Amino acid sequence: MTSIRSFFARWWAVLAILIAWQLIVTVFRINPFLIPGPISIGVEVAKDPLSFLVPLALTMRTAVIGFTLGVGIGYLVASLSWLWPFFGGTLTPLALIIRSVPFVALIPVLTRIMGYTDQTAWIICALVCFFPTFVLVSSGLRDIPANGDDLFSAAGASRLDRYRLLAVPASLVGLATSIRIAASSSIAAALIAEFLMGTNGLAFVLVTSLSELDMTMLWGASSLAIVVSIAAYLLANQLERRTIIRWR
Repeated sequence: MTSIRSFFARWWAVLAILIAWQLIVTVFRINPFLIPGPISIGVEVAKDPLSFLVPLALTMRTAVIGFTLGVGIGYLVASLSWLWPFFGGTLTPLALIIRSVPFVALIPVLTRIMGYTDQTAWIICALVCFFPTFVLVSSGLRDIPANGDDLFSAAGASRLDRYRLLAVPASLVGLATSIRIAASSSIAAALIAEFLMGTNGLAFVLVTSLSELDMTMLWGASSLAIVVSIAAYLLANQLERRTIIRWR
């Protein structure tokens, strides 16, 4: 009973919007070709779930691989920049240049070099996830307690020991925040990459349903993308909260 109350207390606004949406569509008899109701969308998805879930799985695979690569490389580059400041002075301007270019503009360049392959979509997602991880982890690595740094310096600890015992714990909050940012961004990047490249995935369902004027399928695919993005954000947000409680 408590869990049900907690659910309604948290999601009552979303439920109210869905109910109002369905009532407006029903009362005013809005043509489903323009705006189908939530019930119609749910029926469409339940009628043939594989036509949605299989493309969704392909999109999620792209997002997860790109997310893992982007966050992992971002943390690695930030760590190398902390361990060797010369390395950081070389890579930071390059990272800023890459970030200043809209990733949508990079897609034609990457497809020209690598072709219209899944690997290209992985790289696009990785680029989206790389920059926030690099920036936030770099900031966390520099946020070492002054007394701890002085103590390790007085003890003659090497820079690698200071990284392992001081910098890494200090960077975990920044890492968790970057994961929260990148979690939903990677899904959006995967959809955009699939849409512009024409590869298989949930974006292909969106394009196909739009060309066939199947609005119910279009809204169904869009709704799945929204639900998955929100779920990824909420999971990452829980991870961030626990990390803050543990390490700050």
